[in-house]
Amino acid sequence: MKKTGPEYRRTLGMRYLKGRRCEECGKIYLSSRNFCSDCGREGKLTKIDLPKKGNVYSSSVVRKSTSDLGLDSKIPYSVGLIELDDLDFKAPGIIDTEQRTTGEDVEASIGLLGISNQVRFYTYIWRKKHSYHKPSPNSGGCDFSGGIGIVDYGVYVPRKRIRSEDIAEVWGESVEGMVKSFPGKWEDTGSYAMNSALNCLENNEVDPSDIGKIMVGSESHPYAVKPTASVVAELIGSDRQCVDFEFACKAGTQGIIDGYDSVKAGSIDYAMAIGADSSQARPGDALKYTAGDGAAAFLIGSDDPIAVINAYESFSSDTPDFLRGEAEEFPVHFGRFTGEPAYFKHIMEAAERLLQSQGTSPEDYDYALFHQPNTKFPRKVGKRLGFTKDQIEPTIVVDWIGNTYSACVPLGLCRVLDQASPGDRIFVTSYGSGAGSDAFDITVTEKINEKQGERKRSVDSWLGKEDKNLLEFEPYGKYAKNKGLLKD
Repeated sequence: MKKTGPEYRRTLGMRYLKGRRCEECGKIYLSSRNFCSDCGREGKLTKIDLPKKGNVYSSSVVRKSTSDLGLDSKIPYSVGLIELDDLDFKAPGIIDTEQRTTGEDVEASIGLLGISNQVRFYTYIWRKKHSYHKPSPNSGGCDFSGGIGIVDYGVYVPRKRIRSEDIAEVWGESVEGMVKSFPGKWEDTGSYAMNSALNCLENNEVDPSDIGKIMVGSESHPYAVKPTASVVAELIGSDRQCVDFEFACKAGTQGIIDGYDSVKAGSIDYAMAIGADSSQARPGDALKYTAGDGAAAFLIGSDDPIAVINAYESFSSDTPDFLRGEAEEFPVHFGRFTGEPAYFKHIMEAAERLLQSQGTSPEDYDYALFHQPNTKFPRKVGKRLGFTKDQIEPTIVVDWIGNTYSACVPLGLCRVLDQASPGDRIFVTSYGSGAGSDAFDITVTEKINEKQGERKRSVDSWLGKEDKNLLEFEPYGKYAKNKGLLKD
């Protein structure tokens, strides 16, 4: 008998690796049961958080699925028992491999389990544990510490990559040397947003229940009507405001503005702004060479920020250079029209407004970050505005993962924060088709040294500039399947 959506929802408490321990005998369960099977009703169960790292105790390969969650599209995959670190307990789970394995060190991250009755269900997917490059903290200090800004940040980029040459074998002319990220079999925009949020909260003591607003900006939200932000909120343990934004590629920076304003108004203590996208491109379209995947999350507040937002300016107009109509699967764009009257006009107007309002010039900034729809535009607009190559190059992410739409500028800002020194000043300008730009003046505080030292993985590692051996380059067929371009 086929289960319904409500029946699946009753299992949602199991999906975040939450457990229960019997206070009487100490037995642990990975379920939402109400009493201990050994002690009966006498054994009261209390909720516990289970470790997200462990070792594969045993496994088996699934080659035929009977689930109505659409798992047939993911076979073969492995399931098994994970012996959790520092705990005498073996947790069942899905292992991200197509082979049997034992003794492998693994760690859990959120992945898309499947879809039933148009409802997405997420679970922990166990993946091979790796050692990564970490940021190298810079020495120095500064007196600039107070204000509202970024308290912490986290990113997530899938390790799957495809080269432009492999796309060109199918569709023709390529962007030479281009590489872009795309989803693994368990990944989508929702899992990117959730994993970036978890990574953002990993190295701080902020109670998620104190985050008064969670915002996810994307143009590839999992649902047309249902927020991505509410799924993130339930995962991390927040039950307050949840908001989704959609303004093409600047939806992520819109969340930063909204969070900053809310904290400044005193209505909340913290906000979380996430930019996440599994960028869309019609097969055969020029965008197919640049549209990538990834996410970045920022915790916004006034308690020991690592980077203070000094000011922001915006500029918008009705310029339909890129759009996706209701119920249309892929966006359309208007060639060179997307350049001068769209991208360049809006970025330059927002940037010049900020420079004028702040009374600054390009020489006053250490980094200059611009939206990166391709490899040429951010470098060209930065030069037009008077910024140098040395200010622009450390902010580039498109060279390694393509244009991640709403996540593009947020990921670039995270990359800058990984390498910035106290007192550094960052100039940031996003762009979203439709059209609009947000420009920010940001100063890095002395708290950045501590934060860089705590991070377990650098943004350059996520991008593939470092730890290149961990990337998985795939042929076009695998890319098309994982992106959903091949229909049943």
